[in-house]
Parts: sequence; C-alpha cells; structure tokens
Amino acid sequence: MTKCIVIAVFALALGCGKKTPEDNILAEYTKMKENVCACTDKDCAMRAKAQADAIEQRAREDIKNPSKETQDKFEKVEKEINECAHKFE
Repeated sequence: MTKCIVIAVFALALGCGKKTPEDNILAEYTKMKENVCACTDKDCAMRAKAQADAIEQRAREDIKNPSKETQDKFEKVEKEINECAHKFE
C-alpha cells in the first residue's frame, strides 16, 4: 500500500510541474511585455519591443502547430506589447 502511495505522489508531482516549450516561450514573451510596459521613453520601448519581436519569431519557428489556446495567449500578449510600445508616439 505504501508503495502505491509513493508512486502516486511521484506521478502527480511530475505531471503538475511539467511545462511545455510553449509555456516557457510564452512566459519569456510575457516577461518581455512587462519590460516594454515599464519603459518610460520611446527608445527604451523600441529596444524592448525589438527583443519581444525576436522572442515572437523564435516562437513561430519552435512551435510548429500551436493550439488555438496557445495562439490566443500569444496574440493577447502581442497586443499588450504593441500598446505599450506605441504609447510614446
């Protein structure tokens, strides 16, 4: 019985903490959004936006067949990045 409990806990721990490559890139992209939105001048925003664009490009190359949910998440973050980057225009 103890053996079954240990195996179940181990399996649950592995399943709950596992992140997909999509999750990792989305987290990086979201962090870059925070950097873009934290900028206080146009130059900073444009530099941070360029970095975000590089992450977006890498995501397009690495994620071959994203789910609709993943696409929607990336599009939401992209919209927010663009809003923050263009607030200085």
